[in-house]
Amino acid sequence: RGMTRWGEFDDLYHISGETLKSAEEKPEHEKSYSCYDSRTLKAGGQQDHDCATLPRAGGGAVGVRDRNKVPTRARTEGDTHRFSINGHFYNYETSVFTPAFGSETKIRVTSQMRTGQVIEQLLRKFKIENSPQEFALYIIHATGEKKQLRSGDVPLLHRLLQGPSEKVARFFLMDRAVAEISSDVAQYMQFHLPFLETILHRINEEEQQEIQQTIARYLREKSVICQQLRSRAASRAETAV
Repeated sequence: RGMTRWGEFDDLYHISGETLKSAEEKPEHEKSYSCYDSRTLKAGGQQDHDCATLPRAGGGAVGVRDRNKVPTRARTEGDTHRFSINGHFYNYETSVFTPAFGSETKIRVTSQMRTGQVIEQLLRKFKIENSPQEFALYIIHATGEKKQLRSGDVPLLHRLLQGPSEKVARFFLMDRAVAEISSDVAQYMQFHLPFLETILHRINEEEQQEIQQTIARYLREKSVICQQLRSRAASRAETAV
């Protein structure tokens, strides 16, 4: 439908039916593409801004531009950080990428791949440009035991031996300097700190007792040996006389 300008009438309450009918009727050849306007498209240059038309709200195209407009800070970060894995960005200028602890990923490995090859594939997956010699592959069990895989080990074989459940054991890529945790130490990691302090105090007492017993045993043996040496030296002296 066409739009009737409000300025054409002096009194809006006395509009005749013929006037409304003539305003609504419009020849077919006067149709333009403005009737197909959408939220993102509008006809330009066809509105008479001098007429007393109703003010319209911001157009659909303007709304799209506002929604798509990225803040200056976000644009700057987008220019600097262009690659993202698990929400962590890679900076091409500084070549630095540090995933958060526990970031998970999946890679395809075979039974022929050794630990070093798996580490290299993980570094490529996370876009880490450090040397593979700085990292090591660890198996962390649910009990807290931490074991480092050697360079000649096959990670896929260890995964099969531990089973498919990640609740039993998980593989972590960590710094090579991280110390291993044996199963004997891991069994105490589930206890609270006061209980661990009590156990440590008892272990220290047992250690001191073992030290004293060991020193006393060696002193007794030393005394016996010295006594035997003195007796033999005395017997030789008597024989020589």
